[in-house]
Amino acid sequence: GKMQQLDNHLQQAVETYRHSLQLSGEHPQPHAGEVHLGVARICYEWNDLEAAERHGQQSLQLTRQYDRMIDRFIVSEVFLARLRLARGDVDGATALLAQAEQSARQKNFLPRLPEIGAVQVLVLLRQGQVAAAAQLARQYELPLSQARVLIAQDDPSAALALLEPLRQQMEARGWADERLKTMILQAVALHAHGETKRAVQLLGDALALAQPGGFIRIFVDEGAPMVQLLSEAATNGVM
Repeated sequence: GKMQQLDNHLQQAVETYRHSLQLSGEHPQPHAGEVHLGVARICYEWNDLEAAERHGQQSLQLTRQYDRMIDRFIVSEVFLARLRLARGDVDGATALLAQAEQSARQKNFLPRLPEIGAVQVLVLLRQGQVAAAAQLARQYELPLSQARVLIAQDDPSAALALLEPLRQQMEARGWADERLKTMILQAVALHAHGETKRAVQLLGDALALAQPGGFIRIFVDEGAPMVQLLSEAATNGVM
């Protein structure tokens, strides 16, 4: 299921996850928390935020039951923080991320800090704290976060210089999910740079890749710049 999800085959992935949950029966196994998290992420992407919340909470409850899965417990908290941010609950997202960071440091799960930091950057940008977001993105070496910061700093050319080689790298590795994220952000940066035609063309390519999986939030979460770009795409007959 996770491999299908990474390949952007969301419908197949959710069917695999749900079959796994059926096999678990009434007594969930330790892996069930991870499965619920997978379903939650797909529901989120389909903009079914209620189902995403339900599965995210189930994941959190299940992973909390197993000490050896503390890192998964942290990942569930990070997901729920992202969900709160999508619903406009910035304070709730901030509190969950602080809790996740504290758990990661106390339990010495430091490899989870960049994942937490990526969502913290989104929160800081939402709050207009661009300098703090930039520092965090550099600290954890998060290229997509760094590109978002550069766009927020009205430096789309620097963002493009970062995103083009990153996209090529994702394509070479066959990482479909990261490639799609990079393409969408690259389209936003091109539009901010005044390269509307190229931006619309790239967005069209991204929409074509996203359509079979039913992706929604990956576009919506880019906010007002994506609204403007989608309007341009509709005007140019891309949509």
